[in-house]
Amino acid sequence: MLVEILPAIGICAVCSWLLTWVARWSSVRLGFVDKPDSARKFHERPTPLLGGAAVFVALCLVVGVGYKFDFLTSWDHIDSPHFKSMFLVSGGLFCVLGLIDDRWPLKPRQKFLGQILASLPFAIWAVSIKSILIMGIHLPLGVFGLLFTVLWIVTCSNIVNLLDGLDGLAGGIGVIATFTTAMICVIMGSLEAAAMALLLSSAIAGFLIHNWPPAKIFLGDSGSLMIGGLLGCLSLQTSVKTATSCTLLIPVLVMSIPMFDTIMAIVRRKLSGKSIGHADRGHIHHRLQQRGLSRRETLLWILSMSGLMGLSAIMAALFKSELLGLYVAFTLAGFMIAGEVFGHHEARLLWGHVTAILQLFGDTWNVLKARIGAAQIILAEDTSHDDLWNLLILRMQQSGGTTLLLTSKPSPNAASNHLRSWDTSILSFDKKSVFRQPSRQWTIEYSTLSADGCQLQLSGSGELSHSNHHHLDDLYRLFILYSQVRQAAQEGLEEQGRARQAA
Repeated sequence: MLVEILPAIGICAVCSWLLTWVARWSSVRLGFVDKPDSARKFHERPTPLLGGAAVFVALCLVVGVGYKFDFLTSWDHIDSPHFKSMFLVSGGLFCVLGLIDDRWPLKPRQKFLGQILASLPFAIWAVSIKSILIMGIHLPLGVFGLLFTVLWIVTCSNIVNLLDGLDGLAGGIGVIATFTTAMICVIMGSLEAAAMALLLSSAIAGFLIHNWPPAKIFLGDSGSLMIGGLLGCLSLQTSVKTATSCTLLIPVLVMSIPMFDTIMAIVRRKLSGKSIGHADRGHIHHRLQQRGLSRRETLLWILSMSGLMGLSAIMAALFKSELLGLYVAFTLAGFMIAGEVFGHHEARLLWGHVTAILQLFGDTWNVLKARIGAAQIILAEDTSHDDLWNLLILRMQQSGGTTLLLTSKPSPNAASNHLRSWDTSILSFDKKSVFRQPSRQWTIEYSTLSADGCQLQLSGSGELSHSNHHHLDDLYRLFILYSQVRQAAQEGLEEQGRARQAA
């Protein structure tokens, strides 16, 4: 059956190549041009943007002529009678949405709404998914099947759209992904979906001749959104194992490289405090070029990885082993992160946030234990300021403290009287301290006035480190409490003395 469709595949590629010539000529006259800037677009000259429209028109022409003259009907064996028509309708809507965005840039919400509307024809009339299979686990979707279908198609559309930042990249991955999808469709028995995938692959290949570095024309959003959306549609049909259930792993493997890039972009932007829609130069092709690879070397490197993942998806479908595909995917991702090829920066960001959260829980637990211990001493009936002084010394040691001093002043201009002190700065000197790097110091002071106008001041200092900073807040509370208890005890003694004198 594959031999029967070979003429249509060749015609589609030639048609796309010719239409791309027309698109290059008409883009400038219609205003569909991508102009370079100093921020993100570094191509040398204004470049036409109607490549995606040429790809879609070529696909529609060959499909229409093919079914008109019956040389594609032998592949027309599929459960859904509306697959082909809704496939092209949704693809056309994605293409029109991209054309509008290329000419008059849309806001992210407007673009997202347009993607949802473009997905609906295929999701409603072509493929009905009621449940998904993940590693043998059956997850019923019920009434949420339509929502899942729409979100999957929109996600695939955005993934390819985000990846379109290097000459030939989106088109090259599109060719690999659609060809891989076609092979899996043949294995699964979805022959019409295989025909559509092969024709789409050949149409992208015809355009790719013009888009190969240095690109003479770009896909534009009309192409990247359309290719991503159609890949989402094809991957759903590919994964359908029964009339209503699909396995999710196969399409994920096919799109794993662009998905990995998109996930890392989301992690990077969220953990850096930026909007998900904020453009940056942290995508996989940017990272590879930063490591010294040329544009063409970067493109070939990414396409090689995509080809490897496509092969693993075919093998997983052929041997019905999802673990095989997962093993290849996680191994490749692990090598990329460990070798600092891509994803290492995002992995460090993620680990830093996880560490901060764990540290927060640890700090909270340490503070809780400290306050419970303080409450046990404070609420005891025989609590004295001597007990609190010893507790203060213990907290000072936990906080890296070196000096603790309690003074009083009968009047603001009078000299300070030293009541109590604790000092370990002299005793802690050793030979290593001579070569130690200077550390940050902390100082805490608290003063209060007694009833007779005497000023009581408690002060402490020490070295700040990552392990003791969480004790400082609790230490300050103890400063306040000790001063209050000391003042209350002093006032009690004075009141007893006045009582004796009166007696």
